[in-house]
Amino acid sequence: LEELWFTSSFDSMREEFAVSLPGESTTGCPDRVAVEWIKAQKGKAAQNLPDDAPIVIILPGLNCYAANLPGTSMYKELLGKPWRVGVFEKRGVGPAGSKGLKSPVFHLFGHPSDLHEVVTRVCSRWPKANLHLVGLSSGNGLCGSYTTLYGGRVPALKGSLLLIGGEDYNVAFAPPKADWRTRLVFDVTLLESTKSRFLRKNEALLRRHSEVGYAACLAAQNLQDLYDLCMTYFSGYSDREQAERQINGFSGSNECLMKIPVPFLVVYTEDDPVAPDGPRPEWVDVMDRCEKAAIALFPSGSHLGCYDSWGLSRWVDKLAAEWVVAVELRCSGRG
Repeated sequence: LEELWFTSSFDSMREEFAVSLPGESTTGCPDRVAVEWIKAQKGKAAQNLPDDAPIVIILPGLNCYAANLPGTSMYKELLGKPWRVGVFEKRGVGPAGSKGLKSPVFHLFGHPSDLHEVVTRVCSRWPKANLHLVGLSSGNGLCGSYTTLYGGRVPALKGSLLLIGGEDYNVAFAPPKADWRTRLVFDVTLLESTKSRFLRKNEALLRRHSEVGYAACLAAQNLQDLYDLCMTYFSGYSDREQAERQINGFSGSNECLMKIPVPFLVVYTEDDPVAPDGPRPEWVDVMDRCEKAAIALFPSGSHLGCYDSWGLSRWVDKLAAEWVVAVELRCSGRG
């Protein structure tokens, strides 16, 4: 139903990119990722954009892609601006019937090096355009890790926005104030859908790579354990420490944000079942000392519900557009 809703609501174009992993403890594990370029609302003409039109790349949630981000209402808000809008789709995700993995390698949050290949190609195509990253849910992990690991190498990157949440992958699915809602979301709903979309869909390929790893992943009883096992067996790296350095920008702490190269905003809600009461105090302490990174904590909105009207419009969609406008004004010297 979500795919039918998406294709009946928006005109888009899918573009695939060949990727491989960097590092000494990997064979490269070549595969492909994609960007779904959202062109226009159905029935409306696509904008004729100049070469320097800002580019907004959205990073979806855990098992999500362009049709279920979560939620696609953000597209309408962004398409109302003179911007190019694309959705990055990591290894292993996509619509029903899409191709499975080529290599027995995936990361639940996505490999920053794969995103960097896409960013490099897109920025070379439109060298005069500013780039903005917007993460949603688990896409915040990739958004944050990419900005800390690669942001300083990308002059076009002007800002990163994380909606809603952000954490070290090694504890992301075990928040300190977890309650029954957290366990229901993580260890029932998302645990099963993750096994289905990443593991069972690619069973033959993954079992040939590691029968033990595949069985252990399927047997995982909670989402944090599943993450750890996938990282051990299917990250693409034989050296776990190198995998951490290449993938997890927040491994151990968020001290990296002290040197973040661009404006960086992490948005939380107090009633979010994924991170009840917002970020950990030690994360807030670091953010208080950051020059370019900040936290915004809203009293309500749950996990990307964020509705602000009976028409089910979302304040989080407006916030994304307002953020990009503000960063663009800053770049022009008018903000």
